[in-house]
Amino acid sequence: MAIFYLSVWQGVPQQSDLIWEADVLAQNIEDGYRIGKTRFAVEHPNKDLKRYTMVATGDSVEKSISV
Repeated sequence: MAIFYLSVWQGVPQQSDLIWEADVLAQNIEDGYRIGKTRFAVEHPNKDLKRYTMVATGDSVEKSISV
């Protein structure tokens, strides 16, 4: 298990507005991304997930996927 930092951006990460951020405990970065995506969707049900970019970072690994 590891702690992963997740951030959701309005556009290009680090170059646009940060919309949301959280730390999640997960087995790997893919699970951390999945947990973060679900949590963001639950906390922001009126936002269209396809309009944002989520970045998951942890343990020298980074994964950025357009939600």
